Amino acid sequence: MLRLRYAAAGGNPPEQRPVLSRLMRLYSKPAFIRSDPGTEFTAGAVMRWLRDQSVGPAFIPPGRPWHNGFVESFNGKLRDECLNREWFRDLREARMLIEQWREFYNHRRPHSSLGNRIPVQARQEALRMEPRLTA
Repeated sequence: MLRLRYAAAGGNPPEQRPVLSRLMRLYSKPAFIRSDPGTEFTAGAVMRWLRDQSVGPAFIPPGRPWHNGFVESFNGKLRDECLNREWFRDLREARMLIEQWREFYNHRRPHSSLGNRIPVQARQEALRMEPRLTA
């Protein structure tokens, strides 16, 4: 099973179709696309397009984030590596410390799911491969 994480820029459903089409050409069509029931994936145009592509929707039920392993994994790391280690005196300090952790998480911390690379490295490598996605 291929798992792809995609977030629409600004939640604009028409922008999703070309990206999803390229990914389907590159990796083949999935039987379904799992997403939360947000407006990006429940818009009528997207639902009709998925139907026309013979791809079914599979929605994560509201209030059940454990159905999304990516979110659960991230939430656990945020909790273990940041929230449980800090004592926030006020909202300003919480924002500052969480932002510092986010910068560390994305720019210095290796991720086993990325072959022990940092996300910034993985993104740069993916961007170098991008011409293949548009072919």
